[in-house]
Amino acid sequence: MLDWKEVSLREEALRRAMLASDVSSLDKLLADDLVFVNYLGKKVTKQDDLEAHRQKVFQWHQLDIVAQDKRVIGGNVVTISEVVLAGVADGETFTERLVYTRVWRKDVEHGWQVTSGQCTRIQ
Repeated sequence: MLDWKEVSLREEALRRAMLASDVSSLDKLLADDLVFVNYLGKKVTKQDDLEAHRQKVFQWHQLDIVAQDKRVIGGNVVTISEVVLAGVADGETFTERLVYTRVWRKDVEHGWQVTSGQCTRIQ
């Protein structure tokens, strides 16, 4: 049986880790085989993402979930989250409305981890 609360707690832990660039927490929440497509259409691996956080390529000051939906597909959970994201990237401040779609897979050793995802800019 699927525990929605566990997935919701992981989503919140991921949000906090992203805001803090907490590489240790991100390492636990992201599957080793992660493939993410950002809003520019670029494929990002787990190592790419962790390195970007280590190097402070961007700094996020706000990551608010406006709406969220969850669906079970097979043994995985798909989350669709509309967010407001604000911060600094390449020396420029920004505020964006985005939709993140993530596939969460339960790993025997690590629990629920993001195995794939994508982000789309919305108007």
